[in-house]
Amino acid sequence: MTLRDESRTNGHPETPPTFTQEIKNDPWAFFSDLRENHPVARLRHPDGFDFFAITRYDLVRDGLSDLRFSQNFDTLAESSVLALEREDPLAPLNKNLLGIDPPDHTRLRRLATPAFHRQKVEQLHETAAKTVTSLLAALPPDEPVDLIEQFATKVPATVLSELFDIDVDDWADFRRRGQLLMTPPWGQTHADVAVIKMPMLDYCVDLVRRRRKNPGEDIISSMVQARDGSDKLSEDELVGMTFLILMTSYQTTYAFLTNAVLALLERPDALKTVLRNKTVQGPILEELLRFAGPVETAPIRFATEQVEIEGRIIPAKAPVSLLVSAANRDEKVFHDPHDLVFDRRDNPHLSFGHGIHFCLGTVLAKLEAITALDGLLKARPGLTLAADPGSLVQRPGIILRVPTELPVLLGPAA
Repeated sequence: MTLRDESRTNGHPETPPTFTQEIKNDPWAFFSDLRENHPVARLRHPDGFDFFAITRYDLVRDGLSDLRFSQNFDTLAESSVLALEREDPLAPLNKNLLGIDPPDHTRLRRLATPAFHRQKVEQLHETAAKTVTSLLAALPPDEPVDLIEQFATKVPATVLSELFDIDVDDWADFRRRGQLLMTPPWGQTHADVAVIKMPMLDYCVDLVRRRRKNPGEDIISSMVQARDGSDKLSEDELVGMTFLILMTSYQTTYAFLTNAVLALLERPDALKTVLRNKTVQGPILEELLRFAGPVETAPIRFATEQVEIEGRIIPAKAPVSLLVSAANRDEKVFHDPHDLVFDRRDNPHLSFGHGIHFCLGTVLAKLEAITALDGLLKARPGLTLAADPGSLVQRPGIILRVPTELPVLLGPAA
């Protein structure tokens, strides 16, 4: 699909195309047309509002650090598009790194960063490895299984349970609700979102209270105890960060594991390369992150003032979407962008963001990905797809890329 040339004003279409489920399922030709001809384009969300989509690599990278594009929920509350209330009872959930701007963002990141210390995260490797081994041992070799349901979702659920010192079943409802937020059905209303979020807020508030009363070695306790001189995280910030980490770490990790396996199974030569290499660690992982990254678009931003980019005027308060998946396929930055090229000399993908919003959980995400993918391919090297790739449907929404299911035949154990 491309933007039609009719009915244009200053080279831009008067009636913007809608980002449909059809585009979501196979967006690459559409994204290529946008990058080449309309790198800043007005699109229509299926839910009825317009937003500005930025697709070219350099513009997306710059946009991720452009302070004229705000993630502060006070800015969002002023927008007629989202019609949020300043006195929203769910506001504590927004007090996290994706809901504020500098200088508050700088302060919060400084206080939260020690909780993600590399040594602390790497201690989770044993948990991840045991989980992978246990999950695969329980699955049949010659019957189709949904790798999402039986593997990709269970690895991050177990690892995060260890990180937060909670029982994996204790937050099953939280994970289900998080999926409805990260891959929302078209037509989801603000009232729907509130119904989804309220129990998640209650769960996070209870977790923080429990850790404040009885601190341990978990990540919430680390954030409760974090200090920078006399400064510390407020109760709302602790709740907001707990919400952010539990939701996004789980959703993005399971989505990436799914996408990476699908990409390899669709490309036998690439899979053979990985099997010969015996690990995805290093350039292979970085290329899988570029090609099969879970993030379709960075969290929506709003222009704090009128912004002009490439001759396109973005009005103040307009919603802006930075399409990371489109940027990661930019032909002017990545040769053969629609192929897996494991020996790229340079791979500056944006799957973990850029600038001040670079993902705080990168070390954890890579640890889970390497452990899960290496464990899967070592244990079941004959893994194959059990469905036509063309029949797989992407989950709705514009935030994450992940199919609704991934049927596979695991084959015999190695």
